[in-house]
Amino acid sequence: MDSAATSAHIPTADPPARHGRWWMIGGALLIGPLLLLLLRLAPALDVKVQSPLGHFWIVTVSSVIAMLMAGLVLRAAVVRRDGRVLLIGMAFLALSTIFFIHAVSTPGVIFTNTRHATQWSTPLALLAAAIILALSTNQRIAEQSRLIEHWRGWLVVGFSLWLAYTLFMLLYVPSHSVAAADSAASASKTIQQQLIDLAPRVFPVLTSLNLLLYGFAALIYGRRWWRSPTRPLATLVIGAILLAETALAVQYGILWQLSFWSYHALLLSAVIVVTYGVLMGVERTGSLTSAVEGLLLGSTVERQRMAFQDGMATLLEALENGDRQAIPELRRDLRQRFAMAEDQLDLLQHAVSVVALDREQARRQQALVDISHTVTLDLSADQLIQNVVTTLAKTTNAALAAVGLIEDATMTIEANHHIVNGQPAAARVRIPSTALPLKWLLSTDVPYNVTLDGGLKPLAINGSEALLVPLSHHNHLIGVLFFQLPESEELDTRMESMLQSVAAHLATGLTNARLYQALKREHEQLQRSEQTKEQMTQMIVHDLKNPLTAIINYLDILKRDAVTPNQTELIQGARRSSVTMINLVTDLLDSARLQEGRLELRLEAVNLGALLDRCVADMRTWANQEHKALTVELPAQMPSIYVDSHLLERVLGNLISNSIKHTPITSVITVRAECNEQGVQIQVHDNGPGIPREQQAQLFERFSVTGPTSSRQRNSGLGLHFCKLAIEAHAGQIEVASEPPHGTTFTIWLPGRVLDRESVASS
Repeated sequence: MDSAATSAHIPTADPPARHGRWWMIGGALLIGPLLLLLLRLAPALDVKVQSPLGHFWIVTVSSVIAMLMAGLVLRAAVVRRDGRVLLIGMAFLALSTIFFIHAVSTPGVIFTNTRHATQWSTPLALLAAAIILALSTNQRIAEQSRLIEHWRGWLVVGFSLWLAYTLFMLLYVPSHSVAAADSAASASKTIQQQLIDLAPRVFPVLTSLNLLLYGFAALIYGRRWWRSPTRPLATLVIGAILLAETALAVQYGILWQLSFWSYHALLLSAVIVVTYGVLMGVERTGSLTSAVEGLLLGSTVERQRMAFQDGMATLLEALENGDRQAIPELRRDLRQRFAMAEDQLDLLQHAVSVVALDREQARRQQALVDISHTVTLDLSADQLIQNVVTTLAKTTNAALAAVGLIEDATMTIEANHHIVNGQPAAARVRIPSTALPLKWLLSTDVPYNVTLDGGLKPLAINGSEALLVPLSHHNHLIGVLFFQLPESEELDTRMESMLQSVAAHLATGLTNARLYQALKREHEQLQRSEQTKEQMTQMIVHDLKNPLTAIINYLDILKRDAVTPNQTELIQGARRSSVTMINLVTDLLDSARLQEGRLELRLEAVNLGALLDRCVADMRTWANQEHKALTVELPAQMPSIYVDSHLLERVLGNLISNSIKHTPITSVITVRAECNEQGVQIQVHDNGPGIPREQQAQLFERFSVTGPTSSRQRNSGLGLHFCKLAIEAHAGQIEVASEPPHGTTFTIWLPGRVLDRESVASS
């Protein structure tokens, strides 16, 4: 806010200096009444100063200034159509014009026999202004539309009354007084004498009314100033108080005495104070009319600004909704309320039309964004079409928005893909393809204008033309987008471009949705095939386990008979191969159970050192036959751990057997273990050729067949996958580290909770 605007407002919390200023103003307002009281108590001080010419000029200047002020206020009131300010202007006008009669009737200047006019004009001028000013404080009267609509008539009535009063006081009464003095009936009192004699009885009543009315007006406008303190409004309140003091001075003033001049000074002060308020507004706004508006019309300007905005908003809404019939009525209302010319209304309507067009374009662009988002997210063709059609109908206020899909020789429009006047259709619609302009739809993506009749009549909403927009993808016609506006609106090129974009997005989305559904069906079919294959494999593997167990038992029985050393070696080899076979079968079954979460762990306390010794002992004979060293490195004390010992033994057996199978002769295989508070770590290390780095990533995957190219034996790809699942079932991890040709290390890490029975049980 600039400094000028700031200076025009009085804060609710004034600093001490400003409070002192207002106390000084209040004290100055008491000077008039105190002076009258002093002159009444000390008549000797009420000296006589007779100057008819001086009286004439003082009153004339005051009246002319007041007339100019009244003219400015009236003009601002008419422009802003404010009845309250119109009444204030009429009050100033009544005061100035009647008081002007007081000036011109000064005896000895222009007229000689007009003492009665001088005497009566002042209290009557004050009373007329007081009545009108008091009426302006009534909101109901001020808001009467007839007050502004007939302002010229009110001025004519006021001027007629003033002219009648002027003729009566300045011409009729003096002329009849002279005629009566020359006639034989001179003994009777003249009209002039009667008016002079009536004054002492009537003036006290007029004075009381003036004091009451001006005090009431000052109180009401003072409250308004208290709610919105501005100096211009304060000058109006001070002016009303000074006019009340003027009425009091008129009652007690003596002709040509100092008390007589005091009420002229008070009246001139009131005019000067209000003029000062207007001049302050001129300095702040740079315009006389704006100054008056700042003085009296602050709330009115704001109210009319809001009304003008409401009118523009209503006009904008009518244009956006296509309600052309309401526009003439809105123009008429704006013309009456704001006195706008036709060219101004045309300019306003054009500006509002541009705004409406911009808003409509913004809505369409937002609709395209929403539709693009829908196409990206919705992979269900049914839901995709429903969302697109609903968004399109809502955005464009369409009478008809529908999408039909073509299959064979029929186009089908589902009920939820068919929006009529904002609501879904009641039933599905089927239309033969022959009813469509297929030649056009197959050759271009440009919308086709058509009247919905013939085979398309089931879609007709009104008599206006509809657009048929092809939904094509790679020259394949998927369907048709039907679009029709209400009869009051017309299709334009922007709408056609938008519909083309919507159709292109929708065609792409439908193609993607169909591809997704096809892929989904194939995936589900593959899953079912995989599941069937898995079930069959498990059934076959399970059936293999029984004969393998029988073979092992037979071999154990055969060993008890007397056999040669060569036969014993063959029997042991056959038994070892059978055990390997049954382990593979078991791994396959248990891997499937672990993956599906159906294998229950049998947790028990087992000494880790004893478990490792047992695993190594089972494999040592085989390692010796392969001429490989198998050693164990354990701390002196090994704790008990709570695990499924059978699963852990199989894991270690798999890791050790892999090292035996995939390392050359004279290799060394070492099993290590260590424990701390964080958990248990077990390692199986060999000094073989190692595992190529590119094979390590998929080493633990199912059926992953890896190993060095020089290995004499191949693995099944099940063992390490089983190891990973079994260790993860214990909430542990298994890793491999290998840098060919420097050997391989498999590391098993089990969390610290395997050392605590309660932690294992709770998990």
